[in-house]
Amino acid sequence: ITRQQFNLLGSHDTTRILASLNGDKALLRLAVGLLMTYPGVPSVYYGDEVGLAGDNRACMPWEPTAWDSDLRAYYRTLIHLRRNSPALLRGGFQVLFAGEHLLAFLRDAEEEQIVVVAQRGPVQSSESHREAQWRALHHQSGLNQHESSELFQNPAHQGFSRDWRPAGQCHDDVSPECHDAN
Repeated sequence: ITRQQFNLLGSHDTTRILASLNGDKALLRLAVGLLMTYPGVPSVYYGDEVGLAGDNRACMPWEPTAWDSDLRAYYRTLIHLRRNSPALLRGGFQVLFAGEHLLAFLRDAEEEQIVVVAQRGPVQSSESHREAQWRALHHQSGLNQHESSELFQNPAHQGFSRDWRPAGQCHDDVSPECHDAN
């Protein structure tokens, strides 16, 4: 049943997600990252992918100059990952860590494992606070220091990091990191 659940951030019956988030596109990216990596069937309400924030029943602006092209590219990247990742398509789900501002979960299939880490709150400026969060995550998840150094990217960044596969491996043709590395 979980694989068939219909997940959405907005619809014609709700306030647009960007308006609900007071225009905070970093939080929108976080929400979309979770939507695309969580078990179930993700649904995107028209216009959310281009930053439409007004009336939830307004017409779609078809002129690309009216779109947030960076946000649209982010959606496209995550949709591509979702459609091509065995772990996200049919993998299991296990919560690794749930804290006040940090959530980490594992999506795994025989072919791959993806650890999703999302931080919603303000990033503490203290290095010791960040280290404490990562130690707690390592302890609760069972990951060792070597695995975590390969898996986790940029722990100080607020938001969502979309791909935690071992460093140096590119799995899609749209990630800028892959183009830079090759």
